[in-house]
Amino acid sequence: MLQAVVAFFSTLLAGAFPAEHAVAGIGGKMILLNRSAIVVVPKQPFLDWLRGVDAANTELTLDDLAAEPTIYLLPAYDSEEAMTEYLSEVYADIFEEELNGWHSDDSVWPRDPTFEMFCLWFDYRFHPMLVDVCDEPLAEEEV
Repeated sequence: MLQAVVAFFSTLLAGAFPAEHAVAGIGGKMILLNRSAIVVVPKQPFLDWLRGVDAANTELTLDDLAAEPTIYLLPAYDSEEAMTEYLSEVYADIFEEELNGWHSDDSVWPRDPTFEMFCLWFDYRFHPMLVDVCDEPLAEEEV
């Protein structure tokens, strides 16, 4: 999944994005990206786990965890059902990235998390349309 996102942005950076996806915008052009997005925000079970693995996290709150959620790009979908089906295939990568973002010692990560566990530990919201309004080219950074 993450490799596909990097490949997509590499294509954009190389200037190979199809011109038909550009639309007129204020002060230039905006580009309609051929992706959907999902915003992932930790819930109470994640916070409980985080507090349990590191005493330094006892003061963290759900508001702290939600302050800067991670946004993941998905293939373009028209329905929430299709996006949910795709998420059920890639949730493990997202789960791992979320765990690693807060606690990098994978020996204390949950073993073999299921999609049901993902749904208990995280709120998520789909966004089917992404529009790039920036004049600068996209920059890529491997995660």
